Amino acid sequence: MDYNFIHNIINLKSTLLIFIAMIIIIWSGYFYLSKIKNKKNNISLYKNYIIYSLSISCWIVTNSYFHTEFLILYSESTAINIALISNISVLIAFFNAFIFSCKLRELTRRDKALKIKTRLLSVLFIFNILLNTDTDHIIKDIYIKDISDFTIIFGQSTTIFFLSLIIFATLTLYNFIIINNSVDKLIKIKSQYMIIGIVIFMLSTAIIQIGFTYFFGDFSLTWLPPALSISEITFIGYALLTSRFYSNHLIFKNIISGVISISIYVFIFKLLLIYSIIGNNTKDIIIFLLCTIISWKYCFNCTIRITKKIIYKKGLSPSDKIISLEKTFHLSIDKGMNELSLLLKIPNDNLAIIINDDNSYKSYFDNNEKIIIAYELAHEVQFLNNQNLELLYNNMCNNHIEIIIPLFTTTDNISHYFISANKSNNTIYSYEEIVALKELFNRIQHIITAEIKIKSSQALANSIAHEMRNPLAQVTLQLKEISNKTIDKKIYPHIINAKSAINHGNQLIDIILKEINDFTFADHNIENKNISDIINFVINTYCYDKDQYRNRVIFFDKQDFIIKTNPTLINFVFFNLIRNATFYFESHPESTIHIKTVTGEKYNYVIFSDFGPGIPTNIIDNIFNEFFTHNKVGGSGLGLSYCKRAMEALDGTITCTSIEGIYTEFKLHIPIIVSTKNKHLPHKETNPQTPLYNFTHKTILIVDDSHTMRELTAQYLKKFNVNIAMVSNGLDAINYISHNHVDLILMDIQMPGLNGYETTARIKKQLPQIPIIALSAQSSLDEITKIAMTMDDHIMKPPTKEQLQSILVKYLKNTHLVASS
Repeated sequence: MDYNFIHNIINLKSTLLIFIAMIIIIWSGYFYLSKIKNKKNNISLYKNYIIYSLSISCWIVTNSYFHTEFLILYSESTAINIALISNISVLIAFFNAFIFSCKLRELTRRDKALKIKTRLLSVLFIFNILLNTDTDHIIKDIYIKDISDFTIIFGQSTTIFFLSLIIFATLTLYNFIIINNSVDKLIKIKSQYMIIGIVIFMLSTAIIQIGFTYFFGDFSLTWLPPALSISEITFIGYALLTSRFYSNHLIFKNIISGVISISIYVFIFKLLLIYSIIGNNTKDIIIFLLCTIISWKYCFNCTIRITKKIIYKKGLSPSDKIISLEKTFHLSIDKGMNELSLLLKIPNDNLAIIINDDNSYKSYFDNNEKIIIAYELAHEVQFLNNQNLELLYNNMCNNHIEIIIPLFTTTDNISHYFISANKSNNTIYSYEEIVALKELFNRIQHIITAEIKIKSSQALANSIAHEMRNPLAQVTLQLKEISNKTIDKKIYPHIINAKSAINHGNQLIDIILKEINDFTFADHNIENKNISDIINFVINTYCYDKDQYRNRVIFFDKQDFIIKTNPTLINFVFFNLIRNATFYFESHPESTIHIKTVTGEKYNYVIFSDFGPGIPTNIIDNIFNEFFTHNKVGGSGLGLSYCKRAMEALDGTITCTSIEGIYTEFKLHIPIIVSTKNKHLPHKETNPQTPLYNFTHKTILIVDDSHTMRELTAQYLKKFNVNIAMVSNGLDAINYISHNHVDLILMDIQMPGLNGYETTARIKKQLPQIPIIALSAQSSLDEITKIAMTMDDHIMKPPTKEQLQSILVKYLKNTHLVASS
């Protein structure tokens, strides 16, 4: 008996319908339990949706009856009763869908007429229920020929029944369209999902259940609308259950992949039937369905991969692109954030990674999920009377923050937050974007932690450098005062040595700052240079610990070539290599440095060899790692890593070979400039005599809180016959230019009260034509960027005579050469 019952039920259409009905029943139970479990939800709001879902499942089951053998086993009266139950089920479903849409509409906007509409339609609902209790009004008879082959003879009130269904469905759709006009982004996207589900269901029902059956008497496709009702249940249920939605591209990709996968299985099933490999019987159908279930995941994933390549360029979805930024973040967090802003379509200044110092955020993460989204928080505030949540939401709104993602340490403590403003097109974050962002930040957490530590070190180093330069400048000033006086000639060599020591100290400060700051890798100040000119300049201007060390650096420049580079960048690569090699000159008095240039086909090379202690084989693979040092006290461990990053910025590289106790050789691989292959530029003198210019009647204002720096700068400027004015702070500078003519301003950055940026901004508002040159003791990316945005140029502190002359020539007109001195 049980076997016969199953046999009578199972064929392809009825099996599909019963399967869909079971899914909807399970979904309704899951939905109910989810809402009960979440105390934030008002379950009475969703009661009508649950009744709607269960009524739809009942309608599907009753429809499946007409596609089973029960249809021909039992009488026409049984089929009529089943059809009436089906009508009542769909009527209850449509009415509850309308009531549910009214409740949702009430949440977004008040409508006094809505209650009147509800009461009128309640009367219409009861009237149709009564009509379906009498077989003569809706269905007079059913003629049964075979399974799925039948004809229903409609009664005189069928038109009223179908029109009632259309009214319920249309008003439900209208309510969701009204909801879609809400300014609330989350409600808007939820209503869009609901509209999609309803439209699919309404169209299939209107065309097939009403159009084909009522007007054409064709009942062969009556199974299709019940089958498609799962789309409405899915879309509406998904919209109600979640607040994070997949993007349209992803949904489209998955639908297309699903349709293709199903088509593949239908095609295989048809082939198997055609070639009689399987029969149209219960056993074979069950076996085929089991095989489909087992292989579905593999088939669907293969289809997804193919569809992804068609929809997306290079087969990478937006979420794939977000996760792929891991490599970019490894190179530079700033560059990674720039590319992330482009992918998310958010202005770069609206994205940030901040340190965990806001307890209002922390308290939320301690008790809730691991992400905050403003529009989700808005709904929690609406349903929960929680003052802390309201304060947090207001804080996010006031700061235009849309999303906050915490970044955790290895001990699961929050170290930073990723915060972002609204998207420029005012759309919400898709679910896959949120997942991809969380995955990306999980992967790069250690990079961000290291970056913050490095930036703290940079700030400390810059601060120390600033403090060190002031006493060095003071000593330089005192030496100049001594030099200007008549003193014993025996003292002059000591003065020269002291100046050399000061220059060496400033040069070391510059090298260390270049090592720990990344600004030198930006694509600015790029020019073509002879490699021989660069190397000659470096070895002649490097401040050696002892004068005789210079003679132990030998340059073989037989094969010259052109390099396209930022001169400062490549200079400091060579400074670092010379510094590392000369460190051992004292302990290895016979060691020398040989530098030679070699031309090649794809790369030109600079080979830097020193014949000192060499490098042990067990550490040579680590020498380019950041913070790695060997046998050096007080080294930063950043010199060679700086060299590596600098060469990679030039699209080249640097390699090292060494034999311990004999030599160490660094090979710089420099890309060939095709247009200048086998050519070179006119050579420049390595130590040219600096010409002096006359700037009579020009007034220079020096703004610096350091008396020593003002006096030292003034000493150099006096050589150019300029009028010099000096002030110690920003307010005095603003006051001075308000009452006096000034041709150029040299502006310190770090000053008490108004800093250099603020002072410049105020002066530029009054007199935008005055060139303002930054006097900076730092060289960080942030500082260089700020200077470029606010000032005309910058020179490092303490300035040299040559630097000052270059600035004066560049920005002051009507100058003429005078005799050099």
